[in-house]
Amino acid sequence: MAKKREKMSFGEWMRARRKAAGMTQVQLSAATGIVQCRLSGYETGDVPLLTTACRIATALGADLGEYQRIQERVVAEESE
Repeated sequence: MAKKREKMSFGEWMRARRKAAGMTQVQLSAATGIVQCRLSGYETGDVPLLTTACRIATALGADLGEYQRIQERVVAEESE
């Protein structure tokens, strides 16, 4: 039986994108103007405002559409 895939939280997506970009939280903080402790909070479960999430995604060379597509893929797999 196939293991059910969990949806990825924004923080998990953010951490994965940040690491793939070779950035530390400090570097992402400098790129976004968001303090490092707040970024850490987002990676561990806090939910940013939409405008903040957009700033983070842009600094990571992505857009929130990428995150949304990941969520839609998981939902589609669950319904198969």
